[in-house]
Amino acid sequence: MVRFFPDYRSMSSVAADLIVGAGKGAFSTRGRFDLVLSGGSTPRLAYEIIAERYGDADDLWSATHVWWSDERCVLPDDEASNYRMASESLLSKVAVADENVHRIPAEEPDHDAVASRYAAEFPDTIDALLLGLGPDGHTASIFPGSNAESEFWAPFVAVEGPPSTTQPRQRITITPAGLMRAPDLIFLVSGEGKSDAFRSVFLSEAAPFLTARMARGSTWLVDRNSVAEFLSSL
Repeated sequence: MVRFFPDYRSMSSVAADLIVGAGKGAFSTRGRFDLVLSGGSTPRLAYEIIAERYGDADDLWSATHVWWSDERCVLPDDEASNYRMASESLLSKVAVADENVHRIPAEEPDHDAVASRYAAEFPDTIDALLLGLGPDGHTASIFPGSNAESEFWAPFVAVEGPPSTTQPRQRITITPAGLMRAPDLIFLVSGEGKSDAFRSVFLSEAAPFLTARMARGSTWLVDRNSVAEFLSSL
């Protein structure tokens, strides 16, 4: 499913409701909500809206376990940390127990060991998994042509992004094996220059298996401004 929105705020508002709706459904059926957060700038407003709109849903948050799709290899208080962004915009404002916040300790020097340990802890079933889309087509830190893109066994691996990647290039990321644990992936697409990547995912016959699977089986919430060039060409 692909839904287009007139602006970033309206997209983020629907994303917030969708994420919490998934949480309430999981809580009612199995008494637990496993949520995988995305980093970068795009999901920040959705996190803030969740905290504002649903911050008092203590029953839900007490049963919520929070995970990450990827992390940059920095300290958790670094400005580049995905954990820090989520903590500031959401986790510090809702009643999630500290022991239920499962951050990736990517500041540790042995990145392969961190990825293996996180993979062992990662749950078999995920209720909501949030992702973004980079201008080059990457999601989480699964960069085109990287070792992560073709990993269908280990749920997490250490990876180094291409030279154009925002520093630091060293990351721990989920893989296709990990993504397959979520029945529905939720993509948020906003920011400039996403038209080519969006076109590749949905229209290119050469799209790799990973992006083709995502396009067929996922929920896409798209700020029209981010793919204006693509939409104008239709």
